[in-house]
Amino acid sequence: MNTLRSGRFFEIVHRAPLALLPLMLLAGCSLGGGRSVDVVVVEQRPIRQYVDERAKTRLPKIHLITMPYNGRIQPIVLEEGDAVQEGQVVAQLVSEDIENEVAKAKAVVERLARSIETEADMSIWETAVAQAQDFVRAMEETVAAAYSRTQRSEANKDYFEKYAETIKNLYERNAVEKLEFDEAVLNRSRSQLEYDESISDWRTNQAYQLATNRMPEMIRQWMSNKRLKVAELEKQQQEAEVALAEAELRQERAKMTSPVDGVVLERPTQNERYLPAGEVLLEIGRLADLEVEAEILSEDVYRIRPGNAVEIYGPAVAEPGAFAAGTVVRIEPEGFTKTSSLGVEQQRVLVLIRFAEGVLDDMLETRRPGVDHRARARRVRGETPAA
Repeated sequence: MNTLRSGRFFEIVHRAPLALLPLMLLAGCSLGGGRSVDVVVVEQRPIRQYVDERAKTRLPKIHLITMPYNGRIQPIVLEEGDAVQEGQVVAQLVSEDIENEVAKAKAVVERLARSIETEADMSIWETAVAQAQDFVRAMEETVAAAYSRTQRSEANKDYFEKYAETIKNLYERNAVEKLEFDEAVLNRSRSQLEYDESISDWRTNQAYQLATNRMPEMIRQWMSNKRLKVAELEKQQQEAEVALAEAELRQERAKMTSPVDGVVLERPTQNERYLPAGEVLLEIGRLADLEVEAEILSEDVYRIRPGNAVEIYGPAVAEPGAFAAGTVVRIEPEGFTKTSSLGVEQQRVLVLIRFAEGVLDDMLETRRPGVDHRARARRVRGETPAA
């Protein structure tokens, strides 16, 4: 602003555009006798056409730390705004429960492994088969020997029967003494008894042989059953190993880590409590990926293309009178209806804007912008030079 005396008026008129001359003459007339007035220096500048809308900062991706399964969460010590590193443990379930689950699963796997080792050892039964086969051969020889004794005792019986019959005829004719007759009858009885015993022994050995012949097959069947049992135990072991792997995975997931270097945006849960699977514990984002979204009127969005330069301004991103450079990266294909502050329904389209290279780095150091901070985005459509 300049304070002018009447002596300076014509110098200003001389330098001012002709279009402003009437106004300045009136101003000169009103000065009277040396009264001072404030005037503004008029400048000629190009006329700019632009689309200017409210905008806000946003992150293209927010990483949610959620409950991996039903369980009790330990207290979360991180707070909103705390920086986290990729791989850092940010939340953890109560470890005792899952440790007991893992220990039980390991015990089942180890028990089944020992059972399989015991059942799979067939050395004793293979020896038993060999011994049974030897026993079968021995019984065959025993039965053959018993049969031979039966044949001998039968021949001996037949002899003494004939001999006793002969002695009886002689005794009836008084050709031999009674003692000799009694001895012949006794020998006949003995031979008959020996024959009966040999028959009984032979048949008994035959019965033993039948049972003995089945022993190798019975042992093989037993071994087959053991192999089936081993197969069943191996199946159980596989299921137990799967259960162990799931328990170990649950143990691993019980410690929840940050997927990125970023900051905690929100902490819905703080204290220790039992929560269901999927419950959100933390929201983490990378401020280095910060971008801007603007809601542009649908009739204006057709003048905007991806790659267009955008001026982003407002306290969140720049000093008063300054702006941050950006570029349109995407225009959402679907619009939406929004009611303005005047109660007018407007059709708008979401336009996503990325900061120019290096701009966001400087901004993070100087202004520390966050998510959902208000700003304005201006897309200059054209410029008319000054007359």
